Amino acid sequence: MSLLMSLLIVLWRQDQPQHGLKSTPGAVSVSPSTATDWLIGVLVPPVLLGLLASRAIADGLVQSGLVSEQLLQGQRLPNLNIHRTDVASDDQ
Repeated sequence: MSLLMSLLIVLWRQDQPQHGLKSTPGAVSVSPSTATDWLIGVLVPPVLLGLLASRAIADGLVQSGLVSEQLLQGQRLPNLNIHRTDVASDDQ
């Protein structure tokens, strides 16, 4: 999406008259602002994905911490059904 927006900005700027810059026909000139726009357009998606991934990892670590705390407190211990067969022999 941001790549499309930066492409539209570049195309819009090409239609605008350039003041003070003389270029020869056929020569491709890249102004610093255009290079900056492209650089920002290319770097924004990885930064946003990195932020989302770090948030997901942090939430996962918080949830695993809560579960381990509940296990250590005994709130989430599994019920063990132990059937003793030697109970009748102990009574005699």
